[in-house]
Amino acid sequence: MRHFFVGLLVTIATSGAVPTIADDTLLSALVTKVSIQDPIAARLSAPMTAIVDGLPLRAAIDRLTGPAQVNVCLSRDVDPTTPIQLGPVGPTSFAAIRQVAQSVGCEVDFVAGVVVIGKATWIDGVASRLSALPTASPNAGRNKKTDFRDIGWDRLATPTEAIALASGETSTNELIHDLWPETRWIRIDRSVAVTLVRSQIEPPPPAASLTRSYQSSAPGELRASVESVDSRAKARMVDGNLVVQASPAAHRAAVFQLLGQPPAGRESNDAPYSLKSTTSARNALTQLSQAAGRTCVIEPSAADACEAIISIEEKDVTLKVLIERVAILAGVTIQWNDKTVVVTREGN
Repeated sequence: MRHFFVGLLVTIATSGAVPTIADDTLLSALVTKVSIQDPIAARLSAPMTAIVDGLPLRAAIDRLTGPAQVNVCLSRDVDPTTPIQLGPVGPTSFAAIRQVAQSVGCEVDFVAGVVVIGKATWIDGVASRLSALPTASPNAGRNKKTDFRDIGWDRLATPTEAIALASGETSTNELIHDLWPETRWIRIDRSVAVTLVRSQIEPPPPAASLTRSYQSSAPGELRASVESVDSRAKARMVDGNLVVQASPAAHRAAVFQLLGQPPAGRESNDAPYSLKSTTSARNALTQLSQAAGRTCVIEPSAADACEAIISIEEKDVTLKVLIERVAILAGVTIQWNDKTVVVTREGN
């Protein structure tokens, strides 16, 4: 049985004791807050639909995270060359990234300003390790020291080189022999970068419970998403933030609840849309129309033209503009209606 009072969610334990969030964890949670007011989080939750079919996993992720200008960490245990075939993904950048990740058996979290992608156990361990950083400790409080840097390395760098570039310190200890892909992180806290690199070398175990905070216009819905995953989760409103103590999986659900749907009043059809594909005009028009919430109706006069193979690469355009450009490549015309996109060809 659960009871709510003064913004506090408690779970009645079998012993009769009432577990609450310890006060000494609250500052830590506020330091690691996920807020829709954060510029990166706002970009991740912006309306966006894309098609990344045919792209390898890493290229698909790069295409989806590019508009959001967000730092990404992809687990080394995941094959980055796996081709993606999903059709339209969205309706936000974060939702699209999550759909692509889940199609290859991975999960996604957004923690410490980084989109972390990998097997569930690995990213939950990374989240646990990031939450334990000195800069996220209660003693650091709101005046925590950070060291933001642009950090990266070129393709074929070794783990030893990567850890040196992340930490800013040289080491004579050679790590495992491996060659890493090119990586570029923009304005990332150095301690976060070091943690991400070390987590690639020594996968961290996930904690049973983490405390993080969220700023949301719908804290009740966010709390419900947490409870649906972790029935023993606890939450408390602190200065307008929902502080949640729950399993790492429950926090992933909270992040998706916050970033997986565009804010009310923002139409996905007007959102920036990206597409890089070589396919038939029929396939492109059908999938793009579906993404726009409409049925593609190809008239007999345009049937042959729509079988043509087209190559298109567009970035940050609306769905309507993208459909029109596909039509031009195929030599057909379109009529944009409330529920349909009608494709015709004059002169036939």
